[in-house]
Amino acid sequence: MASVRWAAPKDVRQDYDDTCWAAVMESFCWSNPGRPKVSQEEIRKQYNHVCHAGKDGTMTRRGLHILFADVRFGLKSMEATPGAFTSAFLYQKLQRGHVVLGYWESKISGWHVGLVYGLSGVSVSYLDPDYQHGGLLTASISHFAALGRGNVVVASRRW
Repeated sequence: MASVRWAAPKDVRQDYDDTCWAAVMESFCWSNPGRPKVSQEEIRKQYNHVCHAGKDGTMTRRGLHILFADVRFGLKSMEATPGAFTSAFLYQKLQRGHVVLGYWESKISGWHVGLVYGLSGVSVSYLDPDYQHGGLLTASISHFAALGRGNVVVASRRW
């Protein structure tokens, strides 16, 4: 399998327990030319009403699709089943640049958002915005596709 690696994104950590999606979008925007330079606080204020799930302190998949549809970000989103979320699939999405993922994170027992900037074989380089244990990390692709936990929300650059 070929490798792809973009410049590491800005290491943005979430301000609140449930705003990983806003932190990732701030990082994505600051790390990609042509995107608005917005803070996670601005993004949170605009999209909290559609992204916050409430029950487990994480976001909704529907809310992520609404957030990613904002034309300012230049993203297109889709869902991939855990079986379809493979290295070949992610490699294809990474050809245009950073990829935003919404996935089930076992460490928090809830949905989480990360920003992928590299892939080598089955090893994924990504930003985890968790304020305590996050940062620029590496994990196996299987980390993002937990069987029985629903689809992975994938947002890749439209332009």
